Amino acid sequence: MADIGSVARWQSQRAGSRRAQCRSWVFSRRARSLAARVGEWHMKKLKHEAELFKAALLAGVRYAEGRNAVEFEASDSASDKGLYVYRLLVHDKIIAPMPGD
Repeated sequence: MADIGSVARWQSQRAGSRRAQCRSWVFSRRARSLAARVGEWHMKKLKHEAELFKAALLAGVRYAEGRNAVEFEASDSASDKGLYVYRLLVHDKIIAPMPGD
């Protein structure tokens, strides 16, 4: 026959697992509703987005040239440089790739 302490422990463990299941269900429900609304979200344009892009591009170009992966020419466009830096950072696993559309 089980003593009172073991029965109480078993009941509290069972109640804890029920709470955890309930929490995970609520979380998964919230995650599903959030995932459904992601398409509705739009990023707000930053006030100094052009300046931030230039600074990020400059830092990326310094990184790529410091790694001796490439030498950019003056005639290379900013979008080409940005794409190359992005691919290099993904290849070096510094950043995660953006998900495809």
